[in-house]
Parts: sequence; structure tokens; C-alpha cells
Amino acid sequence: MYRRILIPVDEPPEVEPLIRFASLLLDADGEIRVLHIIPTTTLPAVTREWRASVNIVVPAHETGAALDVRVDPEVRASTDVTGEILESAEAHQVDAILMTLRG
Repeated sequence: MYRRILIPVDEPPEVEPLIRFASLLLDADGEIRVLHIIPTTTLPAVTREWRASVNIVVPAHETGAALDVRVDPEVRASTDVTGEILESAEAHQVDAILMTLRG
């Protein structure tokens, strides 16, 4: 069991199933951090993507509430996606990172 789990997500449909799965691995008083990284830092693209990230943040809160699990969503903008994932994991002292595989 894990105290803190980080879930990097790219698309809104990933949010609910990943939180549900992570909740099975979580300590009773644990927390899940959902991280969405906008892979650009140029305007107006980052502004547009930042607004769209509500489609990740809101379902994260709703799923956490439905499961009675603490979920803290975070949105960052960076061209170094893997670096941001590792930085978030270190900054929040997570015990596990749960990721999807893409072909």
C-alpha cells in the first residue's frame, strides 16, 4: 500500500479509471496527485490548453469525492514532460507513479 501516488494524465478519459485503480493501492489515509502537463509554453496555445484542463481537474475532484479519497490535481506547462513528472514526484514525496502505456 502507498501513502502518496502520482498519476500523470494526458487525456480526460484517463482520469476516472486511473484514480479508481490507484485508490485500490492507497493507504486508508493516503492521497492521489493527478498531474496534467501542457506540453508547450507558447501563447496562445498554453492559454487554450490551460482552459481545457478543467476537463481533467473537475473529474479528478468528482472521482475522489465519490471514492472518499483525497485527490489533488495539478496542471503545469512545460516542454520537458518527463522532467516535470519527476520534479512533481520529488516535490510531493510520492511513493509510486501510476502511468499508462502508449504504443
